[in-house]
Amino acid sequence: MVQCCDIEDYYKEGEFLRRWELIDGFPRCTVDALPIASLDPEDVSNQEVANATVREALQDLEAYEAALTLASQDEPVRLITLIDGDGQQSTMTNPDWTAWHAAKLAVQDVSAATLALHDLRGQQ
Repeated sequence: MVQCCDIEDYYKEGEFLRRWELIDGFPRCTVDALPIASLDPEDVSNQEVANATVREALQDLEAYEAALTLASQDEPVRLITLIDGDGQQSTMTNPDWTAWHAAKLAVQDVSAATLALHDLRGQQ
């Protein structure tokens, strides 16, 4: 599956500009790439912005899906005890709990656009 980091604007040593779009929640190039030599700078810029929008939407979706996976796990122990070389004990927040809690918050705070994209993908 194509991920946000896979979406590149140019290929063939920068001669062509891809035109990415989301189809049913998935990134696709459904039309031929544009030859850079035949475009004016404004058209190039507009397509770069459109591609960046697709990339950002996928980045948000991938982060949400990762948060969903982590948040669905059992809650880790919140506090852990550490013992130093002198036998002194100290308590600290478990990094696993911190990550789990952050994932729970991220799931609660997801944007409507990201949630809609996730739901659209789930129908496939």
